[in-house]
Amino acid sequence: SLDFVQTYNSSSWLGREYAVETIRSLTAAEENDRYLMNAPGLLEMLALIARGGPFVKHVPCENKLSVVPVAPPTFEASGGIPGSRVAIDNTLCVASDKARLHACIAIMNLSCGKSNKVEITGVPEILEGM
Repeated sequence: SLDFVQTYNSSSWLGREYAVETIRSLTAAEENDRYLMNAPGLLEMLALIARGGPFVKHVPCENKLSVVPVAPPTFEASGGIPGSRVAIDNTLCVASDKARLHACIAIMNLSCGKSNKVEITGVPEILEGM
């Protein structure tokens, strides 16, 4: 339902913030790295949150505005200007500033492990986000 999308695609929904804070906490101990680095999609999700995502857009639907999820802006698509698409087409960042900070710290913590560096730099979204 549309209410479901609007509820969970809001920066006021704290579930995302607590989830990324939990991951950040787990990254503080290098002993956890092997488990975290093997979690499918974790690096990509941390990169998405670090960039402000998920992203949504308000579109007209049946005489009212609806929230729809949209793909994250890319550095290349914005002509090399970070964040320009967000300003141009009213794409909204859903992650709170605190969630973004926790995602960046989690990536930083994971990058401390020597064996993780190559894998982390192999995720273009992380490099764009940082």
